[in-house]
Amino acid sequence: MSAVHGQRHWADRLLIARLLELLVYPLSLSLLSGVAGAALCAMHRRRLGTVLIAFAFMWLALWSLPPVADRVGRSLEDRSPELAIYAVPRADVILVFGGVMRTSRPDHAYADLNSASDRVWHAARLYRAGKAPKVLLSGGRASDGDGSPSEASSMADFLGDLGVPRTAMILEERASTTRENAVFSAALMQREGLSTALLVTSALHMPRAAAAIRAAGVEVVPVATDFEAVGGRRPSLAWLPVSDALDRSTRALHEWAGIVVYRWRGWI
Repeated sequence: MSAVHGQRHWADRLLIARLLELLVYPLSLSLLSGVAGAALCAMHRRRLGTVLIAFAFMWLALWSLPPVADRVGRSLEDRSPELAIYAVPRADVILVFGGVMRTSRPDHAYADLNSASDRVWHAARLYRAGKAPKVLLSGGRASDGDGSPSEASSMADFLGDLGVPRTAMILEERASTTRENAVFSAALMQREGLSTALLVTSALHMPRAAAAIRAAGVEVVPVATDFEAVGGRRPSLAWLPVSDALDRSTRALHEWAGIVVYRWRGWI
C-alpha cells in the first residue's frame, strides 16, 4: 500500500506542477482569462468580465514585446556568460542535452533541426578543439513503437556530418526531460569512468540543466550556446508586439517555472 500511495503522491505532484506551468504561459493564461471574461459577460457580470478580457489582451501584448522578452531571457542567460573556445577547460567528456531536433521519422531520411541545434554545432567545435575525447549525447524517443530513432542517435548522425567520429560518441537514449537527462547521463558517466564534463546546452536552459546535473553528482563546466536575448537599446519599432517575442518569453517563463518546480521536488 505504501508503494501505491507513493506513486499516487508523485502523480498528484506531477499534475500540480503541470498545471502551475500551464498557468505561467502567457498565451494559455490569456486564453483562460478571456474565456472566463466572456462567460461572465454572458452571465451579466459585465464589469468583472470586461476586466478579465482587458487583462487577457494586455497580458498577451506585454509578453509579445521584444524588450520584455529580452529582459526575461537575460535574467537566465546572463548567469552563463559565453566562453571563447580557448577559455574552455579540458574535461573527460562533452555532455549535450537533447531538445535540439525533431527526430527523423520512417518516411524521412533526416531529422529536422530547431533553433537549439547550436548545441550540437558547439559540441563539435569543442571536440575538434581537443577539449574532451568523448561526447555524451542525451535524448530519448518522442514516442515508443513508431519506429523513429532516439534524439541521441539523430544528434550522433549530425555530429558525424560535422566530423566527429562515431567511436568518440556515447549515447544515452532514454531521457525525455531535463531531470532524466541529468540522472541517466550521470549514471552512464559513472559506468564509463568519467568524472568531469563540459555541459553544452542553450543559455536559457543552462541554469536548470547545470543545477540538475550537479544534483546528480557530476562536476560540470557550463558551456552555454544559443544566446537569444538582445542587449542594449532597441529601435522604437521594437516595442510593437510580435509572435517571436511571445515565443521567447514563453520559453523563458517555462525555464523559470521549471526551476521553481525542480526546487520544490528536491531535484536541484
